[in-house]
Amino acid sequence: FGSSSPADLGLGRDGRMAVKWNQWLEPERESAPADQLVQWLREKAQAGLDLAMEYTQAAKGRADVMITAKRFVDEGGDSVHQAVLAKKVSCNAVAADVEALQRLEYLAATFQEEASFASNTGRRESCAAKSR
Repeated sequence: FGSSSPADLGLGRDGRMAVKWNQWLEPERESAPADQLVQWLREKAQAGLDLAMEYTQAAKGRADVMITAKRFVDEGGDSVHQAVLAKKVSCNAVAADVEALQRLEYLAATFQEEASFASNTGRRESCAAKSR
């Protein structure tokens, strides 16, 4: 600790390492950690506000559509009520068709796998041996 020459500190004679070290630290010296934290917090808060505004606008749009649709149903009478019910029934039928199709696809794949298993005696015997 008695000597403080650049060579004793592990630096070159001309102090090049000290200059590189100081340049490396320069970005941190320009702004304190608290400043960086405040900037990060501002960016996150602004992103949250932007997202909240998008949700608000979407909700307002849906509310406007709902108000218009209610007025249409109220003023349309029985024929509009029947049309709305028909649309609801058709949507339920489409959903049931999609579910049935998905089940059939699953069963077809299962049956195909079982058929290949039954026709391949070597595979059947290896599975039987593993189960013992």
